[in-house]
Amino acid sequence: MAVCSDDTESWLPEIAGGLCLTLSRTFKIIIDPRLKNPPTEHWGRAERLSIS
Repeated sequence: MAVCSDDTESWLPEIAGGLCLTLSRTFKIIIDPRLKNPPTEHWGRAERLSIS
């Protein structure tokens, strides 16, 4: 397991929150605005969008 500095560790919640927000916006804007519980195919599509 990697060890982070205290400064880096203090930023982890901000980074995780930003990533969650970006993923939720991806589902809402690009995939399907009515989607509440995305199935596997939608997760794969969101992953492909984030890689490209």
